[in-house]
Amino acid sequence: MIRYFEILKLVANQNNKIYNLTNQSLCQILFGKISYLFTPIFILLGISANIITLFSFVSSILMGVFIIIGHDFFFYVGIGLYFLCRILDYSDGAIARYHNNSTFYGRYIDGLADIFLNSFLLFSISIYSYQIFNQLFLIIFGCLAAILTTFDSFIYDRYSALIRWSNEENNKKMLAYVKKKFLPNLPKIYNDIYTLLIFSLIFSLNENNFLFIILVSIFFIFSLSALQTFFVHLYFAYVNMSSNAKVKNSAKTTKKTRNKY
Repeated sequence: MIRYFEILKLVANQNNKIYNLTNQSLCQILFGKISYLFTPIFILLGISANIITLFSFVSSILMGVFIIIGHDFFFYVGIGLYFLCRILDYSDGAIARYHNNSTFYGRYIDGLADIFLNSFLLFSISIYSYQIFNQLFLIIFGCLAAILTTFDSFIYDRYSALIRWSNEENNKKMLAYVKKKFLPNLPKIYNDIYTLLIFSLIFSLNENNFLFIILVSIFFIFSLSALQTFFVHLYFAYVNMSSNAKVKNSAKTTKKTRNKY
């Protein structure tokens, strides 16, 4: 027990600077703080950060299955698994920092787990909403939100990769992430809103009118966030990526071959 509290104190000291209002939303800070309680247990059991990430991925699949089943008990379990995954998302990073062995592979699978979690959630509650209300509009809106959410992360990563590439070729120092330049607090607000909406699902199962409003609001917030990401990055890509890119060697070779003939 003494060892647990020693690790808990160390984990808190290592991560307190990360979980603040400058970098995180209110709900993200809350999940980060709650993760302090679980992280020492995983460390004492010798569970690695990557194993926690993979466990979170499996839990997100089970979450989707339980929500689709639709029975009240399974729905509650599914929503509970969603919030468990949100907490574990902070534990895996804390474990990596504790052991000082953070890897890019770990960051890669952690990012994938985050994408799958939100996509599985939206797909599953869109199917659940269709089972409850029998309205095609809900399942289409929900699936569209899930697809847009998946592309949301793709746009972030694509823009970041090309900006770094452009910096390397043109000797520039442009920021790789637009969110640090354009309305930096807005994604945090979105995060807090949809987190509270998802939590409110627990209290709305027996109130169909309220449930309908909550479901539509969840789909709308995720879709709005993704569409904003798309158009903002499209604009900044036009502004920051207008410089010439070097022609690939394969293209040069093809051009030379054509000139021979």
